[in-house]
Parts: sequence; structure tokens; C-alpha cells
Amino acid sequence: MNDNFKMDCSDIREKLKAFLNDLLVEDEYKLFVAHLNVCKKCKDYVRRIGSISNQLWQLGDVNVPPDLSYTILFRLKQTEQENIKSKFFISKKLAVGIFVVILALATLFFGIKYHYFSKEVDETSVVKKITM
Repeated sequence: MNDNFKMDCSDIREKLKAFLNDLLVEDEYKLFVAHLNVCKKCKDYVRRIGSISNQLWQLGDVNVPPDLSYTILFRLKQTEQENIKSKFFISKKLAVGIFVVILALATLFFGIKYHYFSKEVDETSVVKKITM
């Protein structure tokens, strides 16, 4: 809380849970409400969160299956394994792509080199034929 006994927007967000659960001491409650009276943004925020909180309370108790945490952990593990496979597949595709590029460059290089040397041989043989 600020030194001048006022709450700012960050204080409201910090104290909201306590406010909704009626856990603020009287002085904090007064400062909280005083800020809401002057800050429309916080007032709207508290109303929205308060409304959601009330709706959740109205739902009552929820029956949670006993294996819920196991199921969640199992699915997370599956997703993690799928992500690893996906990354491996992408890495494999990248490696193949790099190999193809290197192969193409090597082919181009050696093709140019062969073409260049074959011209020299042809010119040499032509020169030999002319001088003979």
C-alpha cells in the first residue's frame, strides 16, 4: 500500500481476493472502497471478477474424478512426446534439406569444373591437331 494511505490499481488487484472473501480489515476495506469510488477501471474490474466468483460459488461442489490428475499428467506426457517427435521430424527435414543444397552446390561446382577442364582439353587437342 502507498505511504499516503491510499490504494492504487495494483493494490486493488493485490487485495481483490481478500476483498471478495471479506478478509480485509476495516481500514483496508475503506481504502479499497475509496479507490473504487474514484477509479472506474478498477470498479469495472472488481465487478467482473466478483460476478465470476459469485457464479462459481453458485455451481456448488464439483465431483472430481479420482483419476483426474493422473489423466492430466498422462496427456501432458503424451503431448510432450509428440512435441519431441515433431522437433525431431523438423530437424530431420532440415538435415535432408541442407544435404540436398550441399549436393546441388557440389554438383554445380564439379559440373562447372568439369566443363572448364573439358574445354581446356578440347582446346589443347585442337592446338595439337593444328600444329601437327
